[in-house]
This record gives sequence, structure tokens and C-alpha cells, in this order.
Amino acid sequence: MKQDILTAAFSFLLNDSHEKVIYGVLKRLHISPQHNNYEDLYMEGCLLFVQAYQNYVQTHERIDEHALLLFAYQKIRWGLLDILRRESLHQQRTGKLNNLLETIIDPLNLEEHYFTSDKLNQLLKLCSWRERRYLDLRYRKDYSITEISQHLQVSRTAVYKWQKSISAKAKKLHD
Repeated sequence: MKQDILTAAFSFLLNDSHEKVIYGVLKRLHISPQHNNYEDLYMEGCLLFVQAYQNYVQTHERIDEHALLLFAYQKIRWGLLDILRRESLHQQRTGKLNNLLETIIDPLNLEEHYFTSDKLNQLLKLCSWRERRYLDLRYRKDYSITEISQHLQVSRTAVYKWQKSISAKAKKLHD
């Protein structure tokens, strides 16, 4: 039964240019053929189309082509948006790590290392234990603001206040 539905879904996708739905979603999301992951996103769109077809067939007795295409369009759009969000979050986190790696001190320059270590120790002495915990979670464990607030069981507003307070203390040390 499931194999029959899969075959029917792929047949429906390839017949009568129904794959235009996928191209329409990609266009709506401003993903052009020049995008690095265009082919991958197109293939993901095809898989999402098949899933949408399966869901539609299971929940509707009769297949209305227009309604099915609208249903598939929305499912594909949501699915591709989820993929793009995950990709964006991954890039943000790896970008943060790359920025941290770029600021790592040259091991041959000991004077700079000791100066930076001294400044960091001075900053840590000025910080409350919660602010030190924030720094540990944010920069050593790469937690997001939301993850920190959940981990420490406080509001995100409190975490943002700690962040602002640490920035002010660091600026005062720098001046």
C-alpha cells in the first residue's frame, strides 16, 4: 500500500509539470539557481512534495488536484523554511566559533597572551557568579541566549541584562 502511494506521488509530481510547484516555492523564498544549495533544496522540495501527497491522500477521500497542489505548496514552503532556518542557525554558531578562533592569541606572542589573560582575570573578578556562568555557557559551551535562560531557569531578559552588564564592565576595564 505504502509503495503504491509513493509511486503515485512521484508519478503525480512528474506529470503535467506539477514540479512547477517546487520551483514556485523556491522563487517565493528568493532562492535562485545561482544559490549554493539550489539543487539540494529542489530535491528536498521533491521529497516534501511526496510527503504532502501522502498526507493529503490519507486525509482526503477524493483527490482534488488544485487543492492538493495548494496543500503541497504550503508543506514544501514550511519544510524548506525549516531547512533554511536550521542552516542559518548552524552558520551563525560556526561563525561565532570562527570569530573566536580568529581572536585566539598567537602562542609565540607571550606578552600579548599575559596581557589578555590579565584583563580576562580582572573582568572575571568584577563579574557576579551568574555573569561568570553566562560567559562559560555562552563562549565555552556555545549556548544560545534561549538555551542559557532555560539551563539557568531564568528569563531571557535576565540573560540580556547580564550580557549588557558584562559589556559595560569590559568597556570600563578597557578605558
